[in-house]
Amino acid sequence: MLKRKLNGLIKISGDGIKSEKILKELKNFAKKYSTVVIIGGGTNISAEFEKKGFGIKFCPLGRITESLEEKKLAIKILKKNQKYFQNFIGAKGIKARVEIPGRNIGSVLCPENGDIMVLSAYLGFDKIIIFTRESNIKAKKLWLKKVAKVFGHIEKGKLDKIEIKGF
Repeated sequence: MLKRKLNGLIKISGDGIKSEKILKELKNFAKKYSTVVIIGGGTNISAEFEKKGFGIKFCPLGRITESLEEKKLAIKILKKNQKYFQNFIGAKGIKARVEIPGRNIGSVLCPENGDIMVLSAYLGFDKIIIFTRESNIKAKKLWLKKVAKVFGHIEKGKLDKIEIKGF
């Protein structure tokens, strides 16, 4: 029987898109895992929302987009980051597929917080790394602990396939 290649997921905050540290880790990770990257863009989205005069609001699950125009703008920025990063890593010889945190459910366009998307993808991957700013590491680790506790009625334990790293 053939041994399958492990599946790996890396979520990168948009601010880390040009980080050499992340690039180096991604290169090593992609050698071991069939890799998918979720690329964010929150800072860029907020800046563009401000330029357009859109309100910037969040709930515990992420950014609130109140109009189709806001959703389309958020997705446009994420797709720009996706294209840039896919080309960037491809030029470096890194094999990974870059995705954005968002999806269509039926005919509804649903931008999605990348960390929430990681949770919904958890069961499909063998290893997950979330790259975030150093200043966010502690909060993200606490968040994962709380998520595990909330879902403890299904099974107690940790979300031990997820590692939080800073850049």
